[in-house]
Amino acid sequence: MGTQTARADLHKPFTTMEKLVVAMIARGCNYKEAGKRLHIAQQTAKFHAQNAAGKIPGNLPCITKILFWSRGADLDQLTGKGWVPQTPSMAEAQRTKVAAQLGHEEYPLY
Repeated sequence: MGTQTARADLHKPFTTMEKLVVAMIARGCNYKEAGKRLHIAQQTAKFHAQNAAGKIPGNLPCITKILFWSRGADLDQLTGKGWVPQTPSMAEAQRTKVAAQLGHEEYPLY
């Protein structure tokens, strides 16, 4: 079992809509699906995703950066220097398990 590093800190906190769009992307939705589920336009979902990605450190493309960060990537991973997480973090897995037990739809980040 490898050592776990802390998730990279955001430059600024996400807005509420950014949190929701990031959560949708982290669950595998594209912009169109995220927009439909959040009752916003596809371009609006993309706008919020790009703003959120700008608050995450690193130099990876928007979706890649959001996916890596949502799975607990540290600064080295977000800059392409470190190992990339392949599975959800322990905290994300626990939230998913608790949500399933409660019968709630789960947004993995919040």
